[in-house]
Amino acid sequence: MARLKSQPVEQTPGPFTPSITREMALSRIGRFIDQIPELRSKGRKSAFLTTWKQNVEGTLHAYYGPGSLQLAQFRKIHFFPTSFVLGGPESHFTDAFLQGTEIAESYLRSRISELEEETPEMTFRHDEGATVNRDITRKVFIVHGHDHGSKETVARFLSQLELEPIILHEMANEGRTIIEKFEHHANVACALVILSPDDIGYAVSTPTAQERRARQNVIFELGFFVGKLGRNRTLALLVDDVTKPSDFDGVLYIPMESNSWKMDIVRELKAAGLDIDANKAY
Repeated sequence: MARLKSQPVEQTPGPFTPSITREMALSRIGRFIDQIPELRSKGRKSAFLTTWKQNVEGTLHAYYGPGSLQLAQFRKIHFFPTSFVLGGPESHFTDAFLQGTEIAESYLRSRISELEEETPEMTFRHDEGATVNRDITRKVFIVHGHDHGSKETVARFLSQLELEPIILHEMANEGRTIIEKFEHHANVACALVILSPDDIGYAVSTPTAQERRARQNVIFELGFFVGKLGRNRTLALLVDDVTKPSDFDGVLYIPMESNSWKMDIVRELKAAGLDIDANKAY
């Protein structure tokens, strides 16, 4: 009788555990920032640039994890032109290099701010079933477009549940750029993304097939939070007949026209680990 070959057991990846401490990450990233003037003086052709980038990536990998948004964002910073013409001016390369160092410095300073706000109680589980950070379990980020009525309705409902709604334009700028301000306030337990039909779009090939779509910043922030928090902690609220994004299968969509949208939110927030009294929804 032929023997059946045993099939390897599929291993479920466990939660990521940092290999360096928060203090070590702060120290290293601070040193990388201090090295940027030397990086600029040596120029884009120096081997120092390659070593510096590898060291930064190694630290982000060690603290945030190989699949982390923080590491992916740094890798998207370009120190060379993304497109160029053969024989083009040297200034084209120099400008791209200097711009890359400026973006990298701003990005690393954002990580410093993020790390300085962390406490020993914070968890670092990056899997979708992650335990929510104790310090942010009452914060829920509201992503919205031009439908301010729905935004206010959702914000009042979250306050009713004794949660803290985070609405970006209501937060102080504190000298930050928009993306720095967004990243700073994105440390939340969950995100509620209101997809309202604010724009009209269509494919160039079929201009008569118009769709009512959410604004581009709303779609961008939906993708951001799916990557940062996971699908189970990113809820999308549909308003009217807005078109759903095609690339976000698995994201929970809740029609605000349904009579159960509030209880649907309560159920999903509780499943995501938030301590909520469902009686407060009535």
